[in-house]
Amino acid sequence: MLKLFISEYICSGALAGFPLPDSLAREGMGMLRAVCEDAVSTGVFEVCTTLDHRLNLNIAGVQCHTIRKESEEWQRFQELATKSDLTLVIAPEFNQILLNRVRWLSDNNCRHGLSEIRSIEIASDKLKFANWAEQNRISTPPTYWIDLQEATLQLGTSAKFHFPLVIKPQWGAGASSMALLSSEADFFEFRNNYRDDELGPFVIQPYIEGIPLSIACLINPIDFSRTWTPLGRQDFSGFEYQGGTIPFQCDAANKALELAEKVLNLMPGLAGWIGFDFLYCPNLEEKMVLLEVNPRLTTSYLGYRQLTQSNLAAIILGVNKDLLIEWSENTIQFRPDM
Repeated sequence: MLKLFISEYICSGALAGFPLPDSLAREGMGMLRAVCEDAVSTGVFEVCTTLDHRLNLNIAGVQCHTIRKESEEWQRFQELATKSDLTLVIAPEFNQILLNRVRWLSDNNCRHGLSEIRSIEIASDKLKFANWAEQNRISTPPTYWIDLQEATLQLGTSAKFHFPLVIKPQWGAGASSMALLSSEADFFEFRNNYRDDELGPFVIQPYIEGIPLSIACLINPIDFSRTWTPLGRQDFSGFEYQGGTIPFQCDAANKALELAEKVLNLMPGLAGWIGFDFLYCPNLEEKMVLLEVNPRLTTSYLGYRQLTQSNLAAIILGVNKDLLIEWSENTIQFRPDM
């Protein structure tokens, strides 16, 4: 059997000395549990992972290495990746964690089930991706870098910035550290609560009213064949992700697929699970706006695996290149902790 190392950053022990962020920990644990179960059920892999000492996985066929110090996690990551036939990294983009871990794997000739470095560099950087999308005429919100320390009251009168605005880390994951700014007072309050040296630089975008949607493409890392999921709706409470509803029918569904396919055709090297986030704006001329591309496993995996009897991990791990996915027509709702 092949040795598979699955590393989910939030739950891996990399934060063993810090409080676990509730929302991200729930999502991370849900994804880790699901993909471990699916990898074991392929019958192809011996699966191992590292796990924060405060968590419990307990899945038959999965060897867990308990981590009590964050420095120990990185050492064990390198050891297990080097000894494994394949490594699957599930990591957030913030602080370029995903990029740096995949770069280490590539530099050390460790096979991984993710995209090439050049694609991750573009997709995981919200400012770089927005510029890339604009150059390639892909509908996405205007995005600007902002210096929290030097921004002044001219924020409200600048030709670039008109309230309401959305502010988020340039390298971020999900809705972490995002905020809606309705006034200059909101901006200064946000600035007082966050510092660039802690979360990295921030970007701002105009707030666009719409329904948040997503779709995923499963790209087999062996032959790069594509399998598309149905379009789904994302549910949020404020900026906290609550799961979603799939499938979701709308008159611009074909446009979402068209935009996502254009990204894949223009950004070579994407592989594994690739998530696309959209805003559906039925009252605007441009009904479908692409928000971002996630070059990693996303929480929607939890919902889509309920929508089929096929093993989705078999595709993204390159086990079965001929596997055809049949999606149920039933509508389901899922939560991050399922």
